[in-house]
Parts: sequence; structure tokens; C-alpha cells
Amino acid sequence: MEGRAVTNTSKPSRRRVLQAIAGGSMVALAGCPGRDPSDGNPSPLDGPGSPSDTGPGGATPRPSLDGLRSEYGQVVDVTEAGAAADASSSINDLLADEAGDDTALYFPKGEYMLDEPLRIEEFTDLALVGDDAVIRPPQGYGDVLFGLGSDSDARGLYVEGFRFDFSADDTGARPIYGKVSDDLLVRNVVVEGRQDVAQDSMRFDVTDADGRGRVEGLSMPDGADARYANTGIYVGEDNQGTLSFVNCHVAGFPDNGLYASPSMGPIRVIGGRYVNNGIASVRVSGNSLVRGVTVRCDTERSNLENMRGIRLRSGRRIVVEDATIEMKRVPESDGAITMAAWLEEATVRNTTIRTDADDVAGVNAKTPADDEGSGPGISLQGIEVTGEAADGAAVAVADRSNCQFQGVCIAQDGEDRDGIQLSDSESSTLRRSTIAVHGRPLVLENATLKRRNVQIRRGARKCL
Repeated sequence: MEGRAVTNTSKPSRRRVLQAIAGGSMVALAGCPGRDPSDGNPSPLDGPGSPSDTGPGGATPRPSLDGLRSEYGQVVDVTEAGAAADASSSINDLLADEAGDDTALYFPKGEYMLDEPLRIEEFTDLALVGDDAVIRPPQGYGDVLFGLGSDSDARGLYVEGFRFDFSADDTGARPIYGKVSDDLLVRNVVVEGRQDVAQDSMRFDVTDADGRGRVEGLSMPDGADARYANTGIYVGEDNQGTLSFVNCHVAGFPDNGLYASPSMGPIRVIGGRYVNNGIASVRVSGNSLVRGVTVRCDTERSNLENMRGIRLRSGRRIVVEDATIEMKRVPESDGAITMAAWLEEATVRNTTIRTDADDVAGVNAKTPADDEGSGPGISLQGIEVTGEAADGAAVAVADRSNCQFQGVCIAQDGEDRDGIQLSDSESSTLRRSTIAVHGRPLVLENATLKRRNVQIRRGARKCL
């Protein structure tokens, strides 16, 4: 159809999508708010992902055709190319025909049907951009929708401005599977309707160790049917690059909200809300950063096992900072922040934890596997653990030496609630801290703990 594509021959054919499209929001993290510069603890802040006000309905302006034409050699309005914008017929073949290198596919406001996976494996600089466009699969659909990229032959993927509608019964899909060597940007995407088929939701991988990707303003508030072990966002071992999740909202998934611990590259989780996800709401491994997130668990929904807040699974150089975690009601839980047996080292600082669920720890560092706990240990700096939880301990650390507790405030009002439980630990220190509980303030089992400026009080008090 004449006029459906616009070619721009005055610009280079390649670009870094993250820099050109995200523009000023791609600011490298350069500081640690609230951090004592003398503490000597490194923080992996060399990747993209500073917080912003962007997200669905937020401050980011909708992409325009003129903006796309300034960045891509060819821009295709899919309705002018023949796509039905009333979901009356499938647009799979049309999209497959029009997609290519240095190409943006633009979806005007409307509803579009995909009835089978759209798989585009090889490309350089491909964009799919909607003006609040709705993607609606047929009822009963349960496969991938946008399958974009491959192990090494795809680079430069930009997806923005879509709503995926899974509100029909027995309907769900993997909305986006993006896998590129470098330059991945997914922004302002919403998934509506509970995923009630056995299918994980989003997956992203950046396969080059020097590559970068960013997922911003992704909203998945309706979760998945608890009969199925579905994951909200998955990042697997194929991810070697730095991948950032900024201001995302993920709620109600039985098998982790953000499941990124298999990743071989650094993960940055910046801002956002993660609510009532099973296993863990946020799950990462070594050389990763979780900053400014809000996690809340306040339901006893069946089949959501071990509802943790943030799980640090393995490796070193993990930082959690400026987070807010609330454990109000849970079917069961290892803790608000759990540190698995394979974790060697982690820092949690400037973080507020409330636990009202009985016998649920604020921080739970488990016994290391293979003597991995003999290294730098666990550092808790400027954290608060409050709430009405009874039984157990607010902070429990097992078989880990050289731990540092500084500026810790524990004020828990439940019966038989202990403060810090430290077992089989040497050379750990507790400084400038307050513990106010109805149980035992300090429980030392085959452990030594140097103390300085520590206040012990009977009964809960507010953290000042």
C-alpha cells in the first residue's frame, strides 16, 4: 500500500536503541544515598537504571511517528499496511512480512489479534511501538505472542505502548520473549487479566556480556492462577549482560514475581512494586542491585508456597538498599529478606521491614553450603525491623562469620519474639543499634559478637 512506509536515508543505519530512545533516562547510577562513605563496602552501581517517573500512565510521552522516523530507516503504520485494528482477524503474517532491520512497526490505538507466535529471530534495530494498542489473543490461547530475537543474531530491540488482554477464561501467554545480544528496551507495557493457563509470562535475555537492557514501567497486576507454577518475569542463564528493571509492578504470581537468579549477568531492580508473589517477589544472585523497591505480602492465598519478600540466592556483591518490605499475612515464609545457602556475601542497608506474620524473620541468612560463610559475611546497615510478629527472631544468621550489624533497630511487639539470633559465628560485630523485643534480645549459640553502643530494651518501642 502506497505511503505505508517511510524511509529515512539521511541517518546511519545502526544506533544504540537504549541511548537514542530512552534518552535522558539512561543515567548511570553513581551514588549511594545514605551510605557511609567510610564503610568500605563496594556497591555494583556501574549499570543503567536510575529511578524515574515513567511507567504506564506516567510522565513518559507516547511515542510519535515523527520520533520514530528520526531514529529508524523505515517506519510502517501497520493499519495502513492492512492490519485490522478491531481484532477481527490475525495480523501475524503481516507483521512477519513487514519486520526487518532498521524498521519500526507502529500500531495506532486499537485492538489487534495474534493467534500464533510471532517469531522474528534475526534483526538489527527492530521496534514494535503502540499508541496504547491492545494485543488480544483468541480465547484458550497459551503460547508466546512476541518471540523476538535469538542467541546471537539479534540486536537492538525496542517495544513500547502495548496492553496484552488475557481477560478471557483459560487464556494466557508469554507476551514478550526478548532475546538480543545488546540494546533491549521494553517500556510502558501492561498485562491485563489473570494468567489461567500453564505458561510463564515475560522473559528477557541480553546474551553479550557487554550488552545492556532495560525494562521500565512493566505492569502485571493480575498475576496467575495458583494452580499453575507460573513466573511473572524470568531471566535465565542466557543473560550475560546488565539487565535493569525500573518501576515495574508485578503481583500475584505463584512461582516468583521477578525470577532473575539464574542470570549470569548483573541485575538491577530499581523502584517498583512487587506484591503477593509465591517463592519470592524479587529473586537475584551475584553482582546485583535491588534499590528502592516496595514488596508487600498480605494474603494467605492457597498454593502460594513460602512467600518470601526478596531472595538472595547465590554469589557475591549483592546490595539491597532503600527498600520497604511488609510481611502482613502469608501462608508460610522463610522471611522478608532471605539469604540462601549458596550466597557468599551481601549487604542490606537503609531498608525498612515490617513483619506481622508470626515466626517470619525480617532477615534470614541460612547455613552456607560448602563453608561459603567464612568470607566477608553479611552486612546489615541502617535497617529497621518492626511489627507484631510473635515467635522466632527478627534477624537470624546461621554459620556465617565476619558479619557486620550497624545502625540496626529492632522493635517487635509479639510474644516470645527474639531480636538477633546468631549461631556458629566468629568475629561478628554489632554497633550503634537498638533491640526492643519481648523475647531474648540477643541469642548467641556458639557465637561471638562484639558490641558497642547497643541499647537493649524490654518490649517494643518505635525506631527513631
